[in-house]
Amino acid sequence: MCINCHRVEAKDCWKANVQVRQKVTRKRTFYYLEQVILKFNMHQNTTKISQQPNGLDFYYPAVQDARKLNEFLMKHLPCRYETSQKLISHDTHNGTYNYKVSYSVELPGICKDDIVCLPKKFAQKIGNLGQILICLRVTNNIHLIDIETLQICRVSGLQFWRQPFNSVCDSKQLVHFTVMEIEEISDRRAKSGEGTLSKKHVLADCWVIRTCELGMHEDFIHTRTHLGHLLKEGDSVLGLDVKNSNCNDDELAKMKDDRKPDVILVKKVYDKQQRKRKRKWKLKRMMNDAERDANSCTTDGNDNFNAFLEDIEEDEELRKGIDIYIDGADTASQAGTTADPRDLPQVSLSEMIQDMKIHDEEMKDV
Repeated sequence: MCINCHRVEAKDCWKANVQVRQKVTRKRTFYYLEQVILKFNMHQNTTKISQQPNGLDFYYPAVQDARKLNEFLMKHLPCRYETSQKLISHDTHNGTYNYKVSYSVELPGICKDDIVCLPKKFAQKIGNLGQILICLRVTNNIHLIDIETLQICRVSGLQFWRQPFNSVCDSKQLVHFTVMEIEEISDRRAKSGEGTLSKKHVLADCWVIRTCELGMHEDFIHTRTHLGHLLKEGDSVLGLDVKNSNCNDDELAKMKDDRKPDVILVKKVYDKQQRKRKRKWKLKRMMNDAERDANSCTTDGNDNFNAFLEDIEEDEELRKGIDIYIDGADTASQAGTTADPRDLPQVSLSEMIQDMKIHDEEMKDV
């Protein structure tokens, strides 16, 4: 066995590694990155992939392979990186040095459906937006929407790291609201310097009440939402109760009270069990179930991954950058044949691909 084969079999022998980190509780951006890496087979030359609390570590036998993955990450996500090297050994006779190189890649701490509050000057600079925005998705740019005007913008990685911003609240602070009345807005006056408007969303005035307080009083809360195309009376929706929440955000604290909405509606809530039964597709993973269970024994990872699967069903633009595989032999006959009475978001059969499996069989002697 040659020296390179010995190094591969040893698993722990590596020349360079790429440490990918995202310091958030919900790693939905990280799951998207995993699918992009699988689509382009950027992990095929690794000697080892280890799961860490905040991300993944990729180990390579050659520095150029690690550099190639690092450049790939910079192209597909708004991330930044730092390089370090450690001297392992050197030969004083011929002047050769042996280094181990590490690339530390940091993903932005913003995920889909996060509420952000931008500095006032920065919001005006990128398109005269309002300060309170909702993240639609994170791909090679951070896509944001203004809930008051339906303006959309893209924040590049260079813009983000020059003036980084964080989520206003944690996902656990979102509460369930019930829609009592909704009215679409069709005669909104455009403001000067207004940028591109979203054609997939509908602006609406909405009156909601906390689901836990339903039937106790009729003090409905008025808010403006970008979900007018999805919501109707009686629907359940996740949102942030700004008045009764403790949001430790400097920019939000600087805003005047009359400029803050009482409630920020984030996303419509569907029946999770029914969505799971209707799901006839699957995604590939870098690590199998046994390896993931050995590294993390909590249920948070499964909940985050299920939330990412729901994001894929709801966002057509997010599906364009990943590979979705048909799950089960009966999918082709069931998908798209019956209409769902609750209009659950689904992935169409045309967006799925068949998972190819190669079985080696011994040839019979004639």
